Amino acid sequence: MQQQVKFALRASEIFRFWRKVSSYFRISPIGRNISPDNVGFHREAISHFRFSGNISLLSMLLLTAIGEVVRLNKHFIYNIFSRIPILETERLTLRKLRIDDAEDMFDYARRADVTTYLTWECHPDSAYTREYLQYVQKQYEDGEFYDWAVVHKGTGRMIGTCGFTSFDDDNNAGELGYVLNPDFHGQGLMPEAVREVMKFGFLRLNLHRITARYMEGNLPSRRVMEKVGMSFEGTFRRAVYIKGDYRTVSSCAILREEYLEMREKQEAEKRHPFLKS
Repeated sequence: MQQQVKFALRASEIFRFWRKVSSYFRISPIGRNISPDNVGFHREAISHFRFSGNISLLSMLLLTAIGEVVRLNKHFIYNIFSRIPILETERLTLRKLRIDDAEDMFDYARRADVTTYLTWECHPDSAYTREYLQYVQKQYEDGEFYDWAVVHKGTGRMIGTCGFTSFDDDNNAGELGYVLNPDFHGQGLMPEAVREVMKFGFLRLNLHRITARYMEGNLPSRRVMEKVGMSFEGTFRRAVYIKGDYRTVSSCAILREEYLEMREKQEAEKRHPFLKS
């Protein structure tokens, strides 16, 4: 009797799943004719089920198969980032940058020890920072800015940014970037933020690959990448012209299947602590 109930529940779940996906994909009764003209909304269906946390194996296989035909496009990116969602972690809130973040941003953007390994120069004054944040608001409206403000829940301060610097539509990939106020270094806060953005990238945007780059000498940034599960892929010697000089940059990356495997292992360890190695 118990097995029959479980089977009925699973069958009901799969039926509800298929009805939902069909409504997004306009799938015919025999599962064909996925419409290509609404691909931006296809991923919304995928993200809905991935975030529900109650997905059968068959559902996951179907999502994976569907994901293979979904690619990034400007319409989808606009829909997401013109209304950038709030993300939450245990200690952080990731939200849209605001003009009233100017003082908190200037607190770290003015520092040479912050900008040494970044592409931009120190902000000369808070007025410059405020002007930059005004520009960012227009970028958000146009769906062309992919960064979150990182807010520390304990202090309420905006302590940095984390998000995507760019997307590669053709290859379904994104590049991560981040910066953190040095006053908050050494607490594991940036890996916490990056993990949440990676989760969004793979589960909401359905990315195939996420990369991140760091300049030669910026080992703390590389450690962040390693902590979140990225693998070192290579070094490009004096490949990027930044601030009057050619700089050497290195790259780390993680693939979607690697992320999902890592996530599954972590969730299993939470349920069964004795599995931890």
